[in-house]
Formats: sequence, C-alpha cells, structure tokens
Amino acid sequence: MWRALSGLWGLVMVHNSPEMPALVRVSSATGSVTISGPALTPLAATGDLASVDTARGILWYLGDSSAGTTLAGVSLLNGTLICQQAVPIREIGFVGFGQSLNLISSSDTLVISGVVTSPTNLSSHVIYMASADPARCGEPLRRVGSFTADADYVPMLHASALDTSTQRLFLGLATGSSSFAVGIVDLRTGALQRVDAEDSNAGHQLVGMKFDPSSGTLVGVASSADYLQLHLVQLTPETGQWRVRTVDTAYPVVLGNEGSVSAFDAATGTLFALLASNTSTPEVRLASISIDSATIKAEPILQQVGLGLMLNLVFANET
Repeated sequence: MWRALSGLWGLVMVHNSPEMPALVRVSSATGSVTISGPALTPLAATGDLASVDTARGILWYLGDSSAGTTLAGVSLLNGTLICQQAVPIREIGFVGFGQSLNLISSSDTLVISGVVTSPTNLSSHVIYMASADPARCGEPLRRVGSFTADADYVPMLHASALDTSTQRLFLGLATGSSSFAVGIVDLRTGALQRVDAEDSNAGHQLVGMKFDPSSGTLVGVASSADYLQLHLVQLTPETGQWRVRTVDTAYPVVLGNEGSVSAFDAATGTLFALLASNTSTPEVRLASISIDSATIKAEPILQQVGLGLMLNLVFANET
C-alpha cells in the first residue's frame, strides 16, 4: 500500500436517525481526526470489529443493516463502500456483541466469528472464513468450527486477535459471569482449543486484545478497580498466565468500550488506546503505549469530529 495511506484509521459516528458512520484518518502524534468519506451504511459497532487490508487499501468492518449482521468494505482512498454482505450470525442486545473480525493478508481471508442459534435453541460461538477480495464479495462463507460452551456469556466480552504467522485466531471466551478463557483456533486445520486463564476472577480480563509477535502474548490495557491506575496486561495464550504492569500516566481510565476501540502497530510494538483522566471528563486522549517498556510515548487530546463517538481504530502498515 502507498506510504500516504499508512497509519491510524477508523470509523466515527456522523449521523443519527439513521445512525451512520464515516471513515476517518487519525494522527497519533497530534490527535487530529479528519473525516475522509461520506456517511455509510451499514451501522458500525463500537469495538474491535474492524481490520485493514494494507495491500488493497480497504477497511473492513462488521456492522448491521436491514439484512442483520453485515460485512462491509470501505476504500481508504475515498471512504466509499465497495462491499456489503450479510453474515449468518445473530446480534445479542447491541450491534457487534459477541462477534469478531480479523484479516489474514497472506491467504487473502477474513475471519469472522459470532453466536449462532440452532433449530433446537442451543447457542454456539461459530467461526467462519470469507474472501478478502472485494471482487468475490457475496460468495458463501466457509464454516471453520465452533465453541458450544461460550455463547451464554460471550456478549459481555469483546476480544479477538490473530497470529498471522501461524494462522491462529484467539477469542476471548467467557466460561462464567466473571471467568475468562482463551479460545485458540487453528485456521489451517479447524482444530479448537480452550485455555482457562489464571486468576480471571480477580479482574484480569482482556476486553480488547492484540497479538504481539515479539513476545508471543495477547496485549491490552485495563483500569484498576478504582480507576486510579492504568495497567498494561499481557496473557500467554498457551498457558493462561498473566503479566500485569502499571503504566505511569495522568489518564488511567480506559475508554472505547473497555479498550476494544484500540489499534496495534506490531512493527514498533505500539498499542494505541483511548484514555481519560477520570470517568466524567469529556476529554479523550489518544495514547501510544510501548509494549516493551510499558511507557506512554504520546497522549494528545483526540479531536472530536462528527458526533464525537470513535467506533473503531485500525493501524495500516506500509507495504
């Protein structure tokens, strides 16, 4: 992809009744946000239901339309919709709850997961694969597998990440109302594994998580119970072991649907997250957090555009 299109992108709410998002370009250095296209349908969820195809310059997102859950592709060149396809997973309470979307660039594949209810009213968390080529938009999805013991609780979480080198999908699974597990899906074979996380009832959960290839861990941020400290959280998916470090900042409150509105630059090990100084301030900071040192490199004020609601963030690498 052209160097001019690298960096942070996202969707922001720009219209109510009907609710419509628009593509935005975001500066991690200054916090400036520029609307880069028209208002769109489908509606986009607030969270990590977006991925970017850096080779084609497409932001993919999972949202909602009159057809139900809908996969949409948006051009980074002009912000217009270039693909729209219904997906056979249902919505639970709110758009995007219990769903995930990731891209495997090497195989030109989108990985989609969500809750499906069978004719006998049993729910399961099902994983599908779709082509990331917009010319094949509308082709049937391929079912990979499912977790049957997760669907009752998964809407309360919202986490997924992808290890593209091994084609493993990681899903945040809820084994109870306050317990956390990681589902590991081998997308080459369809094999599914569940690893229970240690001490998840103590608040160690990754609502928004990214895969860091350098450390081999899932990473994210979380506020302390009193919202006075910011924690950088890492989880080794194969063992369920946590590593939690305190990040020095005056903005310890994690925003963006508990950290699911975030992005990750694997090349530099930088996690981008939305923070605030307290739970009542309208001021939002865009933090660039070093995974290696657990320090903040920049935290400018995030410019509010449209209706002010940042729905998702993605980081487009240079290609």
